[in-house]
Amino acid sequence: MEYGLLILGTVLSVVFCILVMGSTKEDLRNVLLSRVIGCGIKIRKLEYEMDKRQKQAQRRGEEDTPAFRKSQKKWAKKLKAQEKERDAVKRGKSIFSSLPMLAGYSLMRIMRTDNGNNMLKQFVRQCEQVEERSHAVVYARYLYASLLGYCILGVAVMFCLMGVLLGTGYGSTGMVAGIVAGAILALYGYFPYSDVKEYVNERDRSLEREFPEAMSKMALLSLSGMGAARAWKMTSQSGEGVLYHEMRRTTQELENNVPAAKAYDGFIRRCNYSYATKLATAMLQAGRKGNDEIAALFRQLNTESWMERSNNARKMGEEIKSKLLVPTIIMFFGIIILVVVPMLSQFNI
Repeated sequence: MEYGLLILGTVLSVVFCILVMGSTKEDLRNVLLSRVIGCGIKIRKLEYEMDKRQKQAQRRGEEDTPAFRKSQKKWAKKLKAQEKERDAVKRGKSIFSSLPMLAGYSLMRIMRTDNGNNMLKQFVRQCEQVEERSHAVVYARYLYASLLGYCILGVAVMFCLMGVLLGTGYGSTGMVAGIVAGAILALYGYFPYSDVKEYVNERDRSLEREFPEAMSKMALLSLSGMGAARAWKMTSQSGEGVLYHEMRRTTQELENNVPAAKAYDGFIRRCNYSYATKLATAMLQAGRKGNDEIAALFRQLNTESWMERSNNARKMGEEIKSKLLVPTIIMFFGIIILVVVPMLSQFNI
């Protein structure tokens, strides 16, 4: 059996090497560009986290406490390390760690994977929320290539390690070690996508929290007689957060003579939130038909978004309760054991 596993592992290792050698200079450029993009996403994520913690500390009056300063120093070190990694990638270092991605690009060409692939479409949609469209497509293909390349490498290492350990008499321990090693490598290919997914989920939660408040401001401004474009601009300048940042970015694009349809389409794509889509559509309608009905639309969006926010809060509370159920049961049985075992020992049972 060990010889069969070794043969399979060797064959897959040879296939991996052939795929790496079949990669092109364009693949290498895409890998390096994508790794720079990935470092940029991590840096923005760290900056966002540091800013959020800073604001929370200001609200609680904990900004000058030693614990907060120590925490911020740790985050600053992480940020500096990520910036160093980005600079190293720009200088062309760490090429060896790019080999699985190069194998993935070659396999994608063999499989004729295009942007119509369902998994790749999902990657592109999520990347568009954090990057420009051109970079989003490049980085999505990199994520897909990373997943494929590390899976091939992981399976090859798994079979080779299992064969070697079984041949040296480790038995079931060798099987387990091989499976664990292969799973770790496969998971390593998933980590870049996991970072993007986590960042996008954090943005989505921020949008859900911020939208009702921003919509209330726009509704009040429109009811006072202000035009939709002016209400948008004033609202964008009235707060900090993902939604306000995207609104300010859209305002800047409009002031730079970007067509309204293109500017609001970018806002919709980056937010990927149903009520943001409705708001952008209302703004386009106001630009074409005037501001006669915009106040009513803003009031409707305001009411609906606050209702959804309250529903989401209730759902989150229910989810937290269900997550706490298992730990509560475990603690309950632990307490029973602590009470019952001494009692039984007194009766020599």
